[in-house]
Amino acid sequence: MRRLLAVAAAITIAVALASPAEAGQPILVHGHLTVAGSSVSSGRVLVLLDGALVGWSPIGPGGRYAVPVAYSDAMGTRGQENNGYINFTLVAADGKEWSSVYAFSRIWSGGGWSRGTTPAVPDTLDLARWGVRSASRARNISAITLPNSGDSPYVCFNTVIGNTDAYTTIGETHTTSDMTEVLTYGKTADSDVGTGISYNQGNTWSLSGTVHIGTTKAAAVSWTRGPNYSHRESSQFHYTEYWVQGTGCNYYTIVATKWNGGAIDGSDVSTYDHHCKTTYNQWKVAFAPHTTFLRSTNNYVTFTLAATVFGWGGVTNQSGMSTWVQGSWSFSQGSGNRYLCGNDDFPTYASRIFAGT
Repeated sequence: MRRLLAVAAAITIAVALASPAEAGQPILVHGHLTVAGSSVSSGRVLVLLDGALVGWSPIGPGGRYAVPVAYSDAMGTRGQENNGYINFTLVAADGKEWSSVYAFSRIWSGGGWSRGTTPAVPDTLDLARWGVRSASRARNISAITLPNSGDSPYVCFNTVIGNTDAYTTIGETHTTSDMTEVLTYGKTADSDVGTGISYNQGNTWSLSGTVHIGTTKAAAVSWTRGPNYSHRESSQFHYTEYWVQGTGCNYYTIVATKWNGGAIDGSDVSTYDHHCKTTYNQWKVAFAPHTTFLRSTNNYVTFTLAATVFGWGGVTNQSGMSTWVQGSWSFSQGSGNRYLCGNDDFPTYASRIFAGT
């Protein structure tokens, strides 16, 4: 049995617990629950912050739910440490057989909650796909006693199983002849890193949502790559494996917790280049000699197999092309044009950018 390293339950969170009946509370997350495609007719959805219950919703007609959560100063402090984003956990159960855990992030903006640039929680969350079949677990979640004012809001507690560091894909470089690209990842950069979950003590793992990792330190890494160079690029993140226990909580999870830095080259992805006039012709743009292109907004594609941690290779990552996640190309040919093209839009908006001649 793996050695337990520490018990984490020291953070105190001021909670103003919102019930669905409380009018005016901002909705944090909403959606539709199903089991194998059929709408759930009973049960409950909980939202946790570090194990503390901060909001809940019953399952309404058609399997719909909407969880109101009141903003607190403690949440604001958490957000300040993470470029404004707060990482939550959704726990859903049908009260009969199925339950699921899903990680997601939100930012407080303009008096309400927004997902910002983070991935959306699936509008239809199928418990049979994302969760586990256990009648006792599903009943326990649906029967959790909601705390009264002054009671402890904690319903789950995290035990640290292990810590590790792993290089994780944060972006790509793509150049062909007469091109140079500089990829920069640094201060106020952000990534949405896939969260792993195991319902059998770490024997098997699956992906279940993401956590947002924002950097606030005055640090940056960059890659300057010349002609005919196309690779995934990786930087190091810290990961923690937890055993989550409590009423209705009994699972293992792997979570990214911070960015460490570092800059290494990953796998070759040049097979995507030289297709700007064929496969991606509708999304190509031309660049004359001695011109440049800078991309610093919108999100990259979600990279699968972005890292392997604790033996699980299913980590995903999506980096935001923000002010401090930039791709910059320069074109040095003597004559004629060189091309950049997007996989799903023009390079100013695409989730991936490829190069061509």
